[in-house]
Amino acid sequence: MLGINGVEKIIKLELNEEQKNQFDKSVLSVKELTDVLDKEFF
Repeated sequence: MLGINGVEKIIKLELNEEQKNQFDKSVLSVKELTDVLDKEFF
């Protein structure tokens, strides 16, 4: 979990293969968005 001071808690998830794939896709989307924001605004 992220808070005002950065990472405050790590939550371990038990996911099946489909859930892992969906999670990985979400992570990639967030990384791509933060890359765009860094290039455009920072």
